[in-house]
Amino acid sequence: MSKKLTLGVAVACLLALSGPALADTSVGGGVAYGDGGTAAYTLNVRQSYEPLFTSEILELQPFADLSVHAWNDDETVWGASLAPGLRLTLFTTAPFQPYLAGSVGGTVLSDEKFDDRDLGSHALFRTQGAVGVRFGENLKHRVQGEYTNYSTWGLTDTDDGYNTYGVT
Repeated sequence: MSKKLTLGVAVACLLALSGPALADTSVGGGVAYGDGGTAAYTLNVRQSYEPLFTSEILELQPFADLSVHAWNDDETVWGASLAPGLRLTLFTTAPFQPYLAGSVGGTVLSDEKFDDRDLGSHALFRTQGAVGVRFGENLKHRVQGEYTNYSTWGLTDTDDGYNTYGVT
C-alpha cells in the first residue's frame, strides 16, 4: 500500500471517529512580517473541537490548524503545517470574546534555506502564540495577532530559525 493511500485512510478514519466531537470548521488567511524584513502569507483551515471546559466566564477548547505558507524574500519558500492547540476564551456569553491561543506542530518546507538563513532541515517545528477576539453573528468571525517560530529546536547542526509577527 502506498504511503499516500495509507495517510489518506488514516485521516479519513480519524475524521470519522471524531465526528461527534467536532464543533466547527473555519477557513482563514493571514499576513505577517518575518525576520529580516521578509513577508509571510498563510492560508489555513482550523478544526475546533468540543470544549474541554466551559462556563460563562471562560472556555478551554482544543483545535487543529492545517496551513499552507508562502515566505517571500528574493525567492519564495512554500510550506505546509499541521499544529494542534488550545484556545482559552474569556466572557463566553459576551458579543466580543477575547482569547489566548497556543499551538505546537510540524512544518514541511520546499527549501531549508531562506533569506540567508540555514533552517537546518525541510522539516521544522512550528510554535505559535496568539491573542484575539471572536465576534459577529454566532461568533463566526475571528481576528488575532500572532507570533510564530519555525525551527528544528536544535536537533540539527544549523538552526537559524524563522520568526513571524502577523494578523489573521
